[in-house]
Amino acid sequence: MANNGLSSNNDLRLFIAVFLFWCYSFGFLMVAVEATNRSTAFLLVLAPIITYIVIKRLSIPPPSDDVVNEVLGRWLEESEDGSESDSAPPTIGVWAHRFAGLDAPENTLEALDTCIENGAKAVEFDLILTADLVPVVFHDPRIDRMTNCEGDIRQLPWSKVKSFDVSTNHPFKSKYPDAHIPHFEDVVRKCVENQIHMVIDIKDDRPEVVTVIVEMFAKYPDLYRLALTSSFNPLTIWNIRKANPSIVAGLTWRPHYLSCSSYSPDDSQCVTYPHSAPVLYAYRLLDLCHKYVYNNICHSLIGFSVALLEKDQITREVINRWKKQNVRVMAWTVNAPIEKLMFMKQYSVPIITDSMLGPTDPTK
Repeated sequence: MANNGLSSNNDLRLFIAVFLFWCYSFGFLMVAVEATNRSTAFLLVLAPIITYIVIKRLSIPPPSDDVVNEVLGRWLEESEDGSESDSAPPTIGVWAHRFAGLDAPENTLEALDTCIENGAKAVEFDLILTADLVPVVFHDPRIDRMTNCEGDIRQLPWSKVKSFDVSTNHPFKSKYPDAHIPHFEDVVRKCVENQIHMVIDIKDDRPEVVTVIVEMFAKYPDLYRLALTSSFNPLTIWNIRKANPSIVAGLTWRPHYLSCSSYSPDDSQCVTYPHSAPVLYAYRLLDLCHKYVYNNICHSLIGFSVALLEKDQITREVINRWKKQNVRVMAWTVNAPIEKLMFMKQYSVPIITDSMLGPTDPTK
């Protein structure tokens, strides 16, 4: 039975591969035939030129290397080549994902305190807005996974959101009883007071989030040397950097972002959005376009300084391609000790991890 199932899967993959081959071939033939038409040929030349001009006009240059080094620390390979000096920024190899959400309830002040106690230099956390546009630190749009309640946090008022106990389903809930969703400013203030570097990962696409970020940087100037803003949405990052080009930014990417609500290297474990089959395959094609634009156009337009990539997508080739654009690669989410060592020591890539246990110092 197992062999029959494997054979069926292989047959399906073969059919899809053949189908896509003819789609690409047919598309190429259509372009080749249409190119013989003068108006089509003119359009094929004019469209790229217009697009290039528009991108150049809208592009935002990245911050200087000195500013990026302040926020992210030196490139990891610099810690091994003898270039370290007393005045150089620190080397930051490990960022605590959602304040190390395996060690304490994720994205809470309790988890942040635990990170600080464990000597963390840098953390990553999520920003989302409530129904009344109060910025809070929380990852999921829905509260179901973290609490015993249900609902979309973007449709709930802050007065209700702040009362939820998010330690309910954590394995160490007895150690961290009654942990709550924190206000964004409370988290920023504590990080600034303790000089903790931070990745602020934006999980809300509403335009008001841009104002929240810009105003927070104005209120806490230390953020210019401590904080990186990131998002899956390039428009959000572009709007932030358009409003304030001094803000250091990153752009996050994973496969199947438009077609799947969650990703796994095993396709059978990916959770697709509830679309009909034709719509789903249309989104899969858009995912291919999204990948191409991310790799080849977004940096010129947005001027981001870090490519935050799902760890299984990172290779030497990927690292070198981004390095040629003076863009760093950051791997998420890396939890296995052997993988932590591989990324930090072999690839010289900083990691975002759910636990501060295991290798955390790239210089040792």
